Amino acid sequence: MPEFLVRSLWNDNFQRHWDFSLRDKDRTSANSILISNLSLYLLLASFRCYLFRCYLTFFKDRCLHNEFIISKYFFRELFNRQTHQQPAEPYNDAATNLIYDLVFCDNLNLYKANTKNPLVYPFDVLFAENSTPAALLNIATGRAAETRTRILAYNRLLSLSHKPDKKDLLGAIVEFGLDDGLDVVACYQDGTARYINYTGKRVVWETTTAGSAKLTKELFSQSEPILSKIGPRNQSRRPQPAKGNARITFLVSDGLYFGEGPVNTLFNDQMAGPALNAAGQLMKYLTAQALNSAH
Repeated sequence: MPEFLVRSLWNDNFQRHWDFSLRDKDRTSANSILISNLSLYLLLASFRCYLFRCYLTFFKDRCLHNEFIISKYFFRELFNRQTHQQPAEPYNDAATNLIYDLVFCDNLNLYKANTKNPLVYPFDVLFAENSTPAALLNIATGRAAETRTRILAYNRLLSLSHKPDKKDLLGAIVEFGLDDGLDVVACYQDGTARYINYTGKRVVWETTTAGSAKLTKELFSQSEPILSKIGPRNQSRRPQPAKGNARITFLVSDGLYFGEGPVNTLFNDQMAGPALNAAGQLMKYLTAQALNSAH
């Protein structure tokens, strides 16, 4: 119990009851009330000490012996208040933030602003305001267009209240909130991929190889059991995960799905763990390919 709250309860109750007792000149009642308030104060103080010991135990491994730091974490955890806000963008570089936003394929205007004119098929149909659902469906279900374009077409259909006949997993994105920044790996059904390192360095993988196709297939295979347990998100995409958290986002024909939690918890989870491990293998593969091409 915070000290200022204990003092407030004590002072308010004591003063109210003491004034009442003086007004009625009932010392016996006043003494009883005083004893009752003393008992309440001791009980609250004991509870506060117990909570404080719990938090001291929790933070002792982090060597947070400074009273101010301990108090800050104590009150933040007790009242679930954030002492700082998440940054609006995960990276310092605007180009890297653009790549990060594009991998989710949930902002048609962002793609339109970054596509050169003159527009050719399928972008002329995809970006046209008067495109029919039938024309958009041809893009979404056709295999000629790259997967990210198909996802954009599915999302336009969803905005027009046209839901697909079947649920098709088209992309998977895994984000790790590290101490130094955000690591992101994204892969798509056609074998293309993106990797953004927490430093802002990135790998844009547009060539489908046997290695990338195998790793993408493995990640998709491990993602299917998760999809069967969760539903699509009906709201806008969340900001990047906080430090210490991991998030798996699934780009599906009927919407965006995601699961999020502490990194260690998800790695130990029966369903999420294999998917995260598969994403880690893909991340290593993309990094190795980028390093090999640099030499």
